[in-house]
Amino acid sequence: MAGVYYLPYIPLMYYRGGLLNDTYLHPLYSFNPWPRMSPRQFPANVVDNFQKSARDVTEVIREMHGLAEKIVNDEQFAKNLRGAAQVSQMDEVNRLVRSVATSANTKVSVNPDRILIEYRPSRAEQCYHLSMTICW
Repeated sequence: MAGVYYLPYIPLMYYRGGLLNDTYLHPLYSFNPWPRMSPRQFPANVVDNFQKSARDVTEVIREMHGLAEKIVNDEQFAKNLRGAAQVSQMDEVNRLVRSVATSANTKVSVNPDRILIEYRPSRAEQCYHLSMTICW
């Protein structure tokens, strides 16, 4: 006796009276493994939180720009920051960075070839995260 083989569902489109009708289903194979999905529903388009996050991140970008300007324009500050970072004096590095960038949640980490400064919001929800890497 011949074995039973899987017969894949193949939808056939057919026309009746010049109009495309729904998918034809053979009576023996009437199970549709690809059910019709309703269109995806999106939440209401409220931009209040989006605008608040953009305002917050604008302030942090100003602080980051101020720190970069301080490094560019003040050679002694740049030497002190790089020197403290290269010998891993993290208290001094944090003090120097926070003297310009007064953001409360500033995390500074150093590698042998760069300094990474991360800014995160102080509140519980994380609406933005900015980081600045400066190589030497």
